Amino acid sequence: MPQYPANTQIGLSYAHIAGAGTNQIKGTGGLLSSLIVNVAPSGATVTLYDNTTGSAPAIAVLTFSAAVVGLPISYGLNFKTGLTIVTTGSTTDVTAVYR
Repeated sequence: MPQYPANTQIGLSYAHIAGAGTNQIKGTGGLLSSLIVNVAPSGATVTLYDNTTGSAPAIAVLTFSAAVVGLPISYGLNFKTGLTIVTTGSTTDVTAVYR
């Protein structure tokens, strides 16, 4: 049986999102571990919703006033209904890590 460091979270999934759009990541409750902003151009927005659609309640709204590359954001929070991520900016690229 493999040994894992104490801080390793087993059983996580990921969703890679490239470009602008509304993306349902999970249709039921779960855990949002983190969001990795791979690329976000100046003026891009990434909105996380505790819903199966891109509507309230919002978990977070990230707006970038300058271009961002490689920004990890830890959340470690539960969502009740589902997880939907809405992105703007044609070159926006994020990865959601969840369970």
